[in-house]
Amino acid sequence: MLGEPHEMTEELLVEFFARPWQLVIPPAVSWLRTEEEEERVLLARDLLPLVKPLGLRQRHGGKTVGYRLSRLADGRTTVFALPRNARPDSPIEHVGDSLLEFLHEHHTDHRDALLKQYNAPSNFGTGMVDADEVQEVAALLHHIEYLQRRVADHGMHDRHAAE
Repeated sequence: MLGEPHEMTEELLVEFFARPWQLVIPPAVSWLRTEEEEERVLLARDLLPLVKPLGLRQRHGGKTVGYRLSRLADGRTTVFALPRNARPDSPIEHVGDSLLEFLHEHHTDHRDALLKQYNAPSNFGTGMVDADEVQEVAALLHHIEYLQRRVADHGMHDRHAAE
C-alpha cells in the first residue's frame, strides 16, 4: 500500500504516520515533535501507528490505527485502533483483519455518507456534495479493491508455489 504511487496514497482519506524510522531516537532528544512522542507512547502500548482516518463524523475518524507488534511477530496483519484523544488506559479495539480491509471499510463509510448527502433534498448551496466528490471516493474504493485482489492473487500464488 505504501509503495503505491504518491498521487494515489495522497488521495486516501487517512493521514499516514510518516516517520516510523524516527521512533528509534531516544526520548531525551529535545527537538522531538509531539507526534513522535505520541508514536512512542503507542509503541509502548504494543501499537505501531500507521494511519489516522480523516472524517470525524465517520465511524473510525480521528482514531489511531495500526498493527499490534505482538501480532506482527506472529505473522498476522490484523489492525487495531485507539480512540481519538486516547488516554493511557484507553482500550485498543480490533478494526480489521488487514490495513486494506480497514481502508475499504473507512472509504465505503465515507462514500455512503456522501451519497446520502448528495441525494438529500437539502443538498444545495454552500457545502453541497456534487457528483465529482462521490466519483472521487468511488475511484479510491476501486483502487483499494484492486489492491485487495492483487494481495489475494499473490497469496494464492504463494500457496501454489509451496505445494
